[in-house]
Amino acid sequence: MAILIREVERLRRELDATLEGDPWYGLAVSRILEGIDASKAAAHPVNGAHSIWELVAHMTAWVNETNRRLRGGVHGTPVEGDWPAVAPTTADSWRAACSALRQAHVDLARTLTAIDDPDLGRQIAGPQVDASGQPVTFYQTAVGLLQHDAYHAGQIALLKKALGLA
Repeated sequence: MAILIREVERLRRELDATLEGDPWYGLAVSRILEGIDASKAAAHPVNGAHSIWELVAHMTAWVNETNRRLRGGVHGTPVEGDWPAVAPTTADSWRAACSALRQAHVDLARTLTAIDDPDLGRQIAGPQVDASGQPVTFYQTAVGLLQHDAYHAGQIALLKKALGLA
């Protein structure tokens, strides 16, 4: 017998797996970030690429933006900016950046849990349309964030290797 779960619960589980769980594509972001200190996080081992710290700040901004949209906010750039400036590169600032990413995920998971499955088909506020010209839905926004996290997790893993940490 199949076990049915709400689609928003499935999305929440995927969100949790991306950060802390066991996603099918590789390591969760929190596992990839293990063993990276502030100086390594701020380094640019690949010419022209963002640092790990910049990626963490960017991911946090977009998790927060997704949460804002799912709470009724109009489509836009994150309040923090697309690529927020990195704080002074201290151990405390790095821990705070990682904690902010975790908290953003917790907050988004809470928002997802409060949405009813039929609402996943609702349009996000504002004029955003997808590649086919259709309004962007709550579902597309949540899935898009999961894809965004997975993409940047891969970048962080490659940068970690370039730093000789993996």
